[in-house]
Amino acid sequence: MRALCFDVGGSYIKYGIVENYEVKEFYIEKTDKDNLEEQLNEIVKKFQFSAIAIGFAGIVKNNKIIFAPNVKTYQEKTLILKTEKKVLIDNDANLFTLGEWTRIRNYKNVIGITIGTGVGGGIIIDGKLYRGKGGAGEIGHIIIDENGPLCNCGNMGCIEAYIGEAYFPNYFEKFFKRKLKALEIYELAKNNNNLAIEFWKWFSNKLSILINNLIMIFEPDVIVLGGGVSKAFDIFSKFLNLKGNVIVKKSELDEYASLIGGYEMLVQDDN
Repeated sequence: MRALCFDVGGSYIKYGIVENYEVKEFYIEKTDKDNLEEQLNEIVKKFQFSAIAIGFAGIVKNNKIIFAPNVKTYQEKTLILKTEKKVLIDNDANLFTLGEWTRIRNYKNVIGITIGTGVGGGIIIDGKLYRGKGGAGEIGHIIIDENGPLCNCGNMGCIEAYIGEAYFPNYFEKFFKRKLKALEIYELAKNNNNLAIEFWKWFSNKLSILINNLIMIFEPDVIVLGGGVSKAFDIFSKFLNLKGNVIVKKSELDEYASLIGGYEMLVQDDN
């Protein structure tokens, strides 16, 4: 199969051609939130493929986008692509988790956590992606403090409102007095900047709450962390305080994970 696979996030679209679980071509461009359908169709025109897989940053049920807190122009909407080929859409973090699982299939119970603009998650139980009634795995909207900060979803105190990069500026006054991106804070920490190290300790404390809750509920074999913020894994992982016997690891596939997960979704659909 030659698949055109997309990973549509709140900030960027990553896409490319995947064959036999390998990304043969890879591209990235900024997400045009106001004209997303047109943007995707322009990309589709450029390629030959046998099927399309789309990972989307939001709740997706039956190929329909139900709620997307970071792409608010697409709610209760089905993306219409100008092609006669098969098009499947799922949550981007579900596909991230599927993609990572293709590299560790010997583990049957795996949770993926993506930490980028927002926070997403995917859950594999007994070797199968768990969707509940369709939208399970919205890990980023687990509430860790009902009196916490406002999240883009409308709730207060979601874990995303602490560790999603879109919310980092809310905490900079405490640490830096200026706006910085996650990778900039990572570089500062690598150079032993005390404020940056304190930030990652704070970040790891919040992330530990999330991971420990997931361990208590699912008792997974492996938890895989991905997304742009996970590039600082070698710094913040040192400060994680976790309970239970679980492997916590950084993504192996990095930017390719959701694309390869989309390919796996298409393969499973054919079978």
